[in-house]
Amino acid sequence: MILNVLTAILVLYAGLVAPALSRPVADLFDYAIVKISIVSLIVVLVQKNMNVLALLIAIGFVISLNTLNTYLALDEMASLIPIGAMDDDTPYEKVTPGPVSTVTWESNRDEVNLQLRGEVYTHKNVKNLLPGGH
Repeated sequence: MILNVLTAILVLYAGLVAPALSRPVADLFDYAIVKISIVSLIVVLVQKNMNVLALLIAIGFVISLNTLNTYLALDEMASLIPIGAMDDDTPYEKVTPGPVSTVTWESNRDEVNLQLRGEVYTHKNVKNLLPGGH
């Protein structure tokens, strides 16, 4: 009975909760002690022939780590955007590149060109495509 309830909880965690973890909860998985504890729990469960629980915990753990890595990747991408690049009052020609030396930034009223590690990304300014150019 308890095993069935625990299995249901782990399935719900892996399927619904882990992909939508809040940032503070996902940050817990960045600590080595948490990672070691979960992997140790998985090893203990496998040794006690509770393979289903061990597998469900492993799946939830991997999905939780993926959620954390998504947050970290978004932080890294946000750090590449120069300060003031999104302010409406800042003239486009005064926007300077961020701290990463492999990034070059060009912009005019119609589009923004970002060169990152040899790849050029072009973004058309949506507000200038509106009628009246606002």
